[in-house]
Amino acid sequence: MQSPKVIFNRKLLLQLVLFLASVVALFVLFWNIAIIPYYIRLEEREARYSATVVKLAFERELESLKQLVIGYAAGLGTRSVDTNNPQAWKAFFNQDMLSESQVAAVAVLGLDGRCLFSQVAEDGNGDLSDSFQSKINNDWLRQIKKYPSVLAGYFADEQSWYLVSGTYIGSTAETAPNHLHYLLFFRTVDDALVYTLSRQFRFKFKLNYPVASTEPHLQSLSRSQPVVVDSATDDFSNVYFKLEDVYKQRTALVQTFFPRDHILQLRHGSLIHLSFFGAVFFFMGIVLIVIVRSSVKKPFKELSEVVHSLRSEKKARLPIADFEGREVVSLVSEFNLLLDDLEQSKIHQFCSEQKSDLIQRVVPSAIFTVNVDKVVTSWNRCAERLTGYQADEMIGNECFLFAEKPCQENCGLFDDTVPKPIMARECTIRRKDGKLIQISKNVDFLKDTQGRVIGGIECFEDISDRKSSEQALQWELALNIRLANLSRSIIHAPSNVEEIADELLDHARNLTNSPHGFVAMRWADGPQRFLAQTPLFSESLHNRQSSDSFVSENRHSLLNCVYHYRDHVCFNDLDSLEMVSFVEGANEKINHFLALPIFDGDDHLLGQLALANKSGGYAEHDRQAVEQLVELFTVVLINYHG
Repeated sequence: MQSPKVIFNRKLLLQLVLFLASVVALFVLFWNIAIIPYYIRLEEREARYSATVVKLAFERELESLKQLVIGYAAGLGTRSVDTNNPQAWKAFFNQDMLSESQVAAVAVLGLDGRCLFSQVAEDGNGDLSDSFQSKINNDWLRQIKKYPSVLAGYFADEQSWYLVSGTYIGSTAETAPNHLHYLLFFRTVDDALVYTLSRQFRFKFKLNYPVASTEPHLQSLSRSQPVVVDSATDDFSNVYFKLEDVYKQRTALVQTFFPRDHILQLRHGSLIHLSFFGAVFFFMGIVLIVIVRSSVKKPFKELSEVVHSLRSEKKARLPIADFEGREVVSLVSEFNLLLDDLEQSKIHQFCSEQKSDLIQRVVPSAIFTVNVDKVVTSWNRCAERLTGYQADEMIGNECFLFAEKPCQENCGLFDDTVPKPIMARECTIRRKDGKLIQISKNVDFLKDTQGRVIGGIECFEDISDRKSSEQALQWELALNIRLANLSRSIIHAPSNVEEIADELLDHARNLTNSPHGFVAMRWADGPQRFLAQTPLFSESLHNRQSSDSFVSENRHSLLNCVYHYRDHVCFNDLDSLEMVSFVEGANEKINHFLALPIFDGDDHLLGQLALANKSGGYAEHDRQAVEQLVELFTVVLINYHG
């Protein structure tokens, strides 16, 4: 018969083995249910982001080509070109121009969509030239005339994929209708362009064209699933998305090779850390089991010793029943009281959770909570409607997924220098569709029963419409004040043209936040006289006639466009043409330019008001506001010429 000590040791060993098996099972379960899915989602999100980056790179190239063709079309609009003479077009679009602008081909379409002129860059690729010329001769570009005035997209033939952009060229003859010709620039998407774009990222990609319609990845792409991720190898995740030409007839498949080494390193690191914490948990569990067993055994051992002592004294009546009765009744009573407390605690917790859930559902404001790691733990329906993110998309992710300024730079909730609660703080967030909106929010800590911070709660509302209304009112107020001041000056000193022109320029610059500008007048078709100007134009405009060059010596002056078009002109993003200066002698580059003509009652052009270099460019409301100032100044010029 085995001794009790041996049996006890075997039971203890069995318990340790079972505990170890439980720890390992819990480790494996947690790894497969929580860790692995998290890294799979992280890898897919990063891979999809790589596709977005490549798309944006192509869009930047299209925007660059569009600005280039707009600039050349604007210049051609001021020239007299013999449209029936191909040599005139060829002299302008020579091989040096194509090479410097990185343009593969140029085409000019007539009013009926027929190609009047084409020129292909001499890059040594004869097949490309022959193929492209053949397409043009077959009226490949005729349908281009059906598109809007400014086109930017993709073009394809049987073997090549192009970036294409085009716009109308204005006529130089006043009696001829505008938009007689359509200018097209083409840029080939070849290995050199793909390599140049790939160098901007930490991954590579390639453009597959032509691609068979039976390609499985192409068939998987749709409007609801624009990007497909395929983890085909251990080293890379293949990400696919498609590009369509302007006819919606041909498709190119872009394949991005997203490296997986960073994600795999994170997974291996997590495995090591989790294994370490599992071992620590196992040893702590063993220590805890030993301590608990010792604590539980001690009172029973003492009770056993008391009973053994009483029995050894051979007393007739042992107080075992009373002893056991008192202790058992007391112990049962304590357990009953403890169970009652636990039940009451559960009921109270359930009621609190129900009340909290009810408040979040019925309060007509966006509400969410975070833990101390800034991870969202709850997200109500109003927050879903306002941001576009569903609760299952936000819960478990950091609030920086939608928060912008100033939260990205400094989180006010966990900043000890910011007093709590935070009330009516204005911030900017980004909706799921990418739109930025302004909000007003209230923020405070969430604390447990011991007063320890366990997270935070935020309530916010959309104030974008209110802010827009306030800005519009401020704009109208500023415009009315400046109109009143200018009217007062005209009434008190109507003959002092230069002083009123200087005040007009100050009002227009302050109203549009323009650092530079000038006011000029011209009688009949003579030279213009500058009444007021900022330092940018002082050296180049003082005593200068209307022969200043625009961009190059073959174009009319930027400063005289108003006299040519007899209408307002607005050029934004002039810096994309990569010119050193748009005004001869100017000491600073002009990026944005707005000019308005000054007419009298008989439609005679008396002068112009021009502004330059507003940050972000000029909008329609800038033109409308300055136009009201110009109408007042027209009275002064009419009296002066009279």
